[in-house]
Amino acid sequence: MNDHRQFGFPSDDLSPESWRVNRILRFEAGTESVASDEIVESRFVTQLDGIETPHRICLPDGYVSSYSYPLIVWFHDDSADEDEVADILPRISERNYIGLALRGNMPREIGHGWSTSEARWSKLADDLDQLIAAMEERHLVHADRMYLAGSGAGGSLAWEVLLRQPARWAGAICLAGKFPQFPHPLANFRQLQQRRLLLSTGLDSPAAAVNDLINSGRLMYSAGMQVGTRMYDAGHSAPSDKMLRDVDHWVMDSIATAIR
Repeated sequence: MNDHRQFGFPSDDLSPESWRVNRILRFEAGTESVASDEIVESRFVTQLDGIETPHRICLPDGYVSSYSYPLIVWFHDDSADEDEVADILPRISERNYIGLALRGNMPREIGHGWSTSEARWSKLADDLDQLIAAMEERHLVHADRMYLAGSGAGGSLAWEVLLRQPARWAGAICLAGKFPQFPHPLANFRQLQQRRLLLSTGLDSPAAAVNDLINSGRLMYSAGMQVGTRMYDAGHSAPSDKMLRDVDHWVMDSIATAIR
């Protein structure tokens, strides 16, 4: 069975053969190849100095200190923690991104979860601001290529943060998540124009959840967002390798389009 389908409503995605643009990432227009001595050992760098908020960073293989990388901010699913990014980011791409993950703000019996109640949202937004500022001080991050991403509850949160703070982010990736439940989700309607959103789910999800995601994607598209949609045979309980590889293709599409 085919493991990759698009939902039946309009999408601004480019060709699914977008893997070919990965080679652009190291050589943007107007840049030169980097010297080998700029490549540093990065696998042991996992945290930002001076930050108390529990977090983890994940640098790409062959990290080049002079290159301005896209950033993926990863929100883990329920009953997990920030270390999940060390497994997820290499499965998206081993070389293309810097990854940053926060620990969920709600302790669970196992791991952590997320809450965006009025009391907790302010702290979460402040922690995210602090981490991004520290990341930009320590590493070169491309300001126009910062994406939010997550699976399950983390995917719903990535979507919610984009709706709450659309001016800051290039887009969000929601894998097997739900439309975020908070007051006035389209309050920032004008700033959401042309922001990118990728919605993915699996056929192993409940039918009602799949239908809800499709309808929510239509709403986002009608609000002026660029909505990419994917359905897979599996991916409800954990992101599949195919699902994560397609995240890389989808992000690279936007980079290739911007460079042309």
